Amino acid sequence: RRLAVLGGQADRLRLTRQEDVEFGKVRDEIGSTLSPAGLGWKLGEIPAQDVVLCLAAILEAPLPQDWHAEVQRGAQSVFPVSAADLMPELHGPAIGARLRMLQARWLASGLRLDKDALLRSGND
Repeated sequence: RRLAVLGGQADRLRLTRQEDVEFGKVRDEIGSTLSPAGLGWKLGEIPAQDVVLCLAAILEAPLPQDWHAEVQRGAQSVFPVSAADLMPELHGPAIGARLRMLQARWLASGLRLDKDALLRSGND
């Protein structure tokens, strides 16, 4: 966390491959606009906690209310839409594009939209 907050590079450190990957995830998400729940879903619980703590330190801001519970909620969440839900109306690259768009809406909702709401919103 300290290295990430200071903007350091890990290339001179003796890190395991896993530690290097985790450090990269934290460093890359420090500028993220994702909520704590979104970070938990994207990164998993521990790296998401690291990002939230690093952001608070860098911005000299208080931690978001209920941040720890939100990270846990996100880490336990599953994106409710799959490619099969979009077939046969869509196929090929259109499926991936629609999934990315729906995923962005789900993240923007704080991981609160369910499958039906997402599929209805995908027709906008």
